[in-house]
Amino acid sequence: MSISPPLISVVMYSFNNGHYVDASIKSVLDQSYPTCELIIADAGSTDNTLCCLNKLKTVYGDRLRWVSESGLSQAYAINQVLKLTTASIIGWINAGDLYAKRSLSVAYLYFKTHPKSFMFYGGGEYIDLQGNIMGLYPTLAPPESEQAFQKGCFICQPSVFVRRHIFDNVGFLNENLNNAFDIELWTRLFKEFPKQIGFMNEVLAYKRIQINESYDVKVQYDYVVPIGSFCSPAYELKRLGYRSASLPFDWVFCQLHGVAKLIESNFEDLFNLSYLERDINNPNIVRHIVYKFIFVHDFDIERSIEEQIGDVKAKYNRRIARFYNILNSNKRILFFRYSDDLDSNADYEYFVNVMQKYTINFGIYVLSNLNNRARSFSCEKIIFQDFVVKDADDSVCRYFFNSSAVVKNFEARIGYSDQQRKSNLSFKK
Repeated sequence: MSISPPLISVVMYSFNNGHYVDASIKSVLDQSYPTCELIIADAGSTDNTLCCLNKLKTVYGDRLRWVSESGLSQAYAINQVLKLTTASIIGWINAGDLYAKRSLSVAYLYFKTHPKSFMFYGGGEYIDLQGNIMGLYPTLAPPESEQAFQKGCFICQPSVFVRRHIFDNVGFLNENLNNAFDIELWTRLFKEFPKQIGFMNEVLAYKRIQINESYDVKVQYDYVVPIGSFCSPAYELKRLGYRSASLPFDWVFCQLHGVAKLIESNFEDLFNLSYLERDINNPNIVRHIVYKFIFVHDFDIERSIEEQIGDVKAKYNRRIARFYNILNSNKRILFFRYSDDLDSNADYEYFVNVMQKYTINFGIYVLSNLNNRARSFSCEKIIFQDFVVKDADDSVCRYFFNSSAVVKNFEARIGYSDQQRKSNLSFKK
């Protein structure tokens, strides 16, 4: 008589994901692994989610359970179903995401052969709304220290499996966080069990880049301010009517740490000739060697930097004055950043610390390339991070608002005056 393998409990968070929850549930409960249960934390969905759950209940019986209650934070809701689990191995997936066909079997075999391991994760891939694979999630093997998370998240969340008793050691998700609570938990686990975390370079999960048009935290902003890392954010925000004035980071290349340093120093020495030099290969480009601030459109090659510095400084001083007026306006500000591969969590935290000297009424919207160096950032002021596929033969996606998915993700989260947008669309500078 064969003995069934131990139960694996999987928890899932869902809110108005009726289009995808069916596929997500089936990816869990149709696994070849014979003994698993799925417990769903539904945050009071108003679409067809609950109808779908009731229909699938007739197929899966007691293997499928859910709790539905509105007004709960995501971390709190997930914690409630985690506490309902009875298995020794726990998986966590969100509605819209999918397990690979043998994920549960791989997790079971790993823990069976590594009895001292407390956490195990694998690789992941991004999928679009239709389920097409867009690229690999930027996953790394376990590093030496939890400090590695300062550069961004390298773990695809639905690929993670843990032993149930780890929550007795480190606690559950931090319910004081509105986002990045998964990364915060990983950080605690890496700190507590640095040598007891396993990894397998096999795709175990598919993370959907999805649009939630019922997103429930839509904040009204008075200003949308581009902060690099190159010119497209300013151009694209202007094209859709979200940019209202010329500002200092519109038409330059700039690393985030340099942006924060310039703001903190009141742009001191930005026009110090000792720090300015022409690019050897492209002489119309002028670099600031301290701030890593690259003037792309401001100097021509016919005249020396010294001959032009007065006019360029006057132009930027006007933009800088507008920038500080916005910071001191006590209005709500959204900073928009197309993140480059050098940005880190530490850079975002530094930027936030500088901004908080002027205002607390701000958020950050981050756009990143979907490539093997991409990172998910955990800064609390980041309201959303979206991903784009770079253009062919280029290092970025220059016209990212040509993607309806990117536009919908942005506009589902950003409140902005229609009247102001119409006025901005006539803005010529």
